[in-house]
Amino acid sequence: MPRRPAIGRLYHHAERLYRRVDGFSPASKTLIALAFVVFAVLLASLPRVVTAEISHDDLNWVDRSLVPWWFPEPRIMDKSQWSADYIQKYNYAINHPTVGRIVNRFALHALGMYDRPTHKWDYKLTRAENLKLGNFLPSRITIGLRMVNLAFFLATAIVAWFGLAYILRNRFLAVVGILPIAFEPAMTTDFRCVVPYIGSDAVFVFLTVAVWAAWLALGRRGTWGAILLGIFAGLAVSTKVNAAFMVVGLMLYYAFAATGTRRFSQPLVVLAASVAVFLALNPIYFGGGWPWAKRVFTDTLDFMAWIKNDKTSAAWAVYTRRETILAAFPCILFAVPVAVLAWRARGAKWLAPTLLWSLPVIVGNLAFIYMPDPRYSAPIRVAFWVLVAAVSLHTLKALIGERTEIRARSASEKPQPVVEPSAGGAR
Repeated sequence: MPRRPAIGRLYHHAERLYRRVDGFSPASKTLIALAFVVFAVLLASLPRVVTAEISHDDLNWVDRSLVPWWFPEPRIMDKSQWSADYIQKYNYAINHPTVGRIVNRFALHALGMYDRPTHKWDYKLTRAENLKLGNFLPSRITIGLRMVNLAFFLATAIVAWFGLAYILRNRFLAVVGILPIAFEPAMTTDFRCVVPYIGSDAVFVFLTVAVWAAWLALGRRGTWGAILLGIFAGLAVSTKVNAAFMVVGLMLYYAFAATGTRRFSQPLVVLAASVAVFLALNPIYFGGGWPWAKRVFTDTLDFMAWIKNDKTSAAWAVYTRRETILAAFPCILFAVPVAVLAWRARGAKWLAPTLLWSLPVIVGNLAFIYMPDPRYSAPIRVAFWVLVAAVSLHTLKALIGERTEIRARSASEKPQPVVEPSAGGAR
C-alpha cells in the first residue's frame, strides 16, 4: 500500500484529533481553547517582560502614577502664581486621563512603592549616560509593572476569544482568530511595545476590545444596553482620548439600529454616559467653575498639539502622513479582500457592531497618531485582526458547511447497488 504524503498524514491526524476533541463537553472545550489562548500569549510575551530594554519613560510614568490623580491642589487661575511643582502636577493631570495612572498606582502600592522616585530620566543625555547615573527603576518594579501589562494583554486575548466564539459558534476556530493578536509585534517586540512599556497602553487596548465584546452582547438590549456601553466607552476614553472614536461608532450604531424616537435618544444616552464617566474619573475639571473647566480643556488640546508639532519635531523625528500610516498599519493592503469578505457576511447580526467598532478605531487612530510608534499602532492592528478573524473565519465556516452539505446530499442521492438473488435459489 503506498505511503501517504507527509501533509496528508498530518491532516489525517489533525482531523482525528479534532473529531476526538469535538466530542468533549462544552465546558471542557472552553477550557482547552482558553488554555491554547493563554499559552500563545505567554509564549509571545513573557520573555519580553524580562529581556526588553529599559524605557526612557519608565521613571516618568511611575512619578506620574504616584502623584494623586484627583489633583487636590487649589485651583489657581493666574498662571503666574503657579510653582514648578504645581505646573508638573497639572501637566500630569491633563497629559493623560486617569485610568492608566490609577492602575499603575495600585500596582506600585502592591509592590511596596509609595514615594515618588528621586531619580529622573534626563532626556538630554544618551541612554548609556542615564543608565550610568542610575536613572532607572529597580528591576522588581519594572518587571512587576510589565507583568500587570501582560495580565491586561492576556485579558484582551481572552475577551477577544469570547467575542469570536460568540460570532463563530466554534471555540477552536476562535483560537485560530486570536493567534495574530497573540503574536502581534506591536504588543511585545521591544521596550516601545505595549507589554514592556510602562504606561496606559495595555489598559487601553484591553478596554478597546472589551467595548467590542460588550457591544456584541448588549447592542440589542435597548436603553440599558446603551447606558452600559456608554460606561465601557467612558472608561476607555478615561484611559486615552483616542477612544472617543468608539463613542462616535456607538452613536452611529444606535442612530441606525434603533427605531422611532430612540434613534435620537439612545445615541445621546451613549454620549451622556461616556461623558459622565470621563468627568467622574477626571476631577481636575471641577473645583474652579466653568472658567477653570474651560482652561483645562483648552490646555489639554494645546498640550496634545505641542506634543505632536513641536516636541516630536524637535526631539524625535518628522513623519509624513503616508509614512505614519504605512508603518503603523502595513495591513492596509488587505483592506479590499477584507471588504469583500465583510460584504459576503452582510446580514449577520454581529457585522454592524464589529464594523462600527473596528473602522472608527482604525481610521480615527491613523488620523490621530503623529508617529508610527508600536504602542500607538497596537489598537489599530488589534482592531483590524479582530475584523479579519470575524469575517474570514465566518466565511470559512460557511464554505465548509456548504461543502459538507453537498457531500452528504451526494451520498444520499447515490444509487445503491442491487443485490441479485443467487442462481440456486433457497435450499
